[in-house]
Amino acid sequence: MVRLDQLPNELIQQILSICSEFTLPAGSWFIHLRCVSRTFEANTRHVVYTQWRATRKFHSWWLMQLSPRTLNEKVTERPAAGAGAGAQCSRLVNAIRNTCDYITALVEGDGDYYANSPTWQRYGKVLCDIASRQMDCEELLETLLEENDPCVLVEVDSVMRALRGVALIAAVYERDMSLLTALMREGNIQVNIDHRYFGNALIMAAKDGNGDAVRAILAYPGRKMICGLDYYNGLHWAIIKGYLSIVEMFLQQPDVDVNARGAQDKTPLIIATCEGHPTITLRLLDHRDIRPGDFDRSNRDALFWATLRGYEDVAEIVLDKLPDLESCSDTDELPVNIRKLFIMAATHGSYGIIQMLLRKYPFSVNHRGYQHKPPLLNAAENGYNDIMKLLLDRTDSDPSHAAVHRYALSLAAENGHPDAVTLLLTHEASAGQVYKNRHDALHQAASRGKGVSVIRMLLEDRDDIDVNHRSIMGQSALIAAAFQGQSDIVKYLLSKRETDVNLADRRGRTALSYAAHSGRERVVELLLAYEKILPDKADLAGLTPLALALAVRRNHTGVVSMLMERDGVDVNAANKQGTTPLSYAREHGLALLQELERN
Repeated sequence: MVRLDQLPNELIQQILSICSEFTLPAGSWFIHLRCVSRTFEANTRHVVYTQWRATRKFHSWWLMQLSPRTLNEKVTERPAAGAGAGAQCSRLVNAIRNTCDYITALVEGDGDYYANSPTWQRYGKVLCDIASRQMDCEELLETLLEENDPCVLVEVDSVMRALRGVALIAAVYERDMSLLTALMREGNIQVNIDHRYFGNALIMAAKDGNGDAVRAILAYPGRKMICGLDYYNGLHWAIIKGYLSIVEMFLQQPDVDVNARGAQDKTPLIIATCEGHPTITLRLLDHRDIRPGDFDRSNRDALFWATLRGYEDVAEIVLDKLPDLESCSDTDELPVNIRKLFIMAATHGSYGIIQMLLRKYPFSVNHRGYQHKPPLLNAAENGYNDIMKLLLDRTDSDPSHAAVHRYALSLAAENGHPDAVTLLLTHEASAGQVYKNRHDALHQAASRGKGVSVIRMLLEDRDDIDVNHRSIMGQSALIAAAFQGQSDIVKYLLSKRETDVNLADRRGRTALSYAAHSGRERVVELLLAYEKILPDKADLAGLTPLALALAVRRNHTGVVSMLMERDGVDVNAANKQGTTPLSYAREHGLALLQELERN
């Protein structure tokens, strides 16, 4: 990047001197230099410019290279004799445009390319030559002032104010305080000029943490709080970056809206809580015009975001500033956002926020929130033991409190949280409670395969759970574990004498049927080793475990071999369609067909 200290001094002097005090019209006209010649003649410098066009933001800044044939304006030649004020002003404006676009290229980040380009170096010499004719420009400007041509004067002033605005952005970008101070002292700056990517000078200074620049720009007359293309203004960016001193500068300005909305309609307070800045949050809440209850586009307020991000210190600050709802005697009377907050804090494990909410508001721990789940169920599902203990110790807590399809113990078992299971069992939670689909905690733990420890806790020394309990589809915990290939759980369940290894579901399939059909070799081995197993038990369609293993086209050779080695397995047992295991083998062209035919 080419720094400002590498610019010719004449250019900076021209920025600071060639200007007069005129009012900038609403629709300012700007010139955009698009093209620079690849080659320059020895004694003549050429610059071409595009048409004028009206724009409210100084956005279209770029440089390209074209052939010399398109370059036909010699801006450095003296005006012809008898030329009018308009022609002279046009040449002066062209010189100003050249300087403006030179600085624009630096701000745009094209400096690295052009600084090393011979073309750009020659172009820089052109600008130096233009700047060296400063006296000519001043004399010409005095002539125009004497003639008092308003159109020409407004045109010159518009370009110069824009030029100073670009220089201000460059000074902030390069942290060149000497140039910034000089610009502010001279005045007549279009201070709100907007950069396509960086925003205006105030936004750039706030984002960069340049407090001196922010202070100077805030004190400049005509300064406005404008949002950039990202919909954030300078105050928003100071909060995002965590610059408390700069935030303080903004808050001391009478025209700064402390509730101004940025991207996604986020207010400064919401942004501060999202970013987890406790000191900035406290300072904003102390402002007399702050509205802590404002919602963003997603219908979330500052307290919600602090809880969602897990910033308990920030949430505590916001919560202390919220009014006490003494008129609310029941959870249902609380505002919806407060009730949602309690459920979300339990879901995300925010123990401190749960404590604060229970102290401040009349919450019932059995209150149903999102998906009609009490907070105890949200904590049990995620294994937040400290929150569970806090809720279970409440006098109004009931660990067996029903929610739609869910129970705390079943959720803890399903997700493999043994400590949570132990905590619930010590508070007399019923392990035999079932879902609407008749899945109990044992069935959920077996099907998810989260470890034998949870299964052992549910079955050891308890008489309120049936190891052979069947779901609405008639499947027991053993069937669920066998189907999922949970060999450790199958082994433990088989060690319990109450386990019915031949129990069938509503389709007539046993644990061995599902294990064979799924190709679970280790589970099949464990089941076949059980002395009470019926290895050839057919389902309602007449399919035996061997037929199911052969019917899936997956070539479960290991399972098939183990089943054929077991006594009592008939390879010619036909189903209700008259198809035998041998027929399936022929149909699928299995490699073990010969062995089947021998048997």
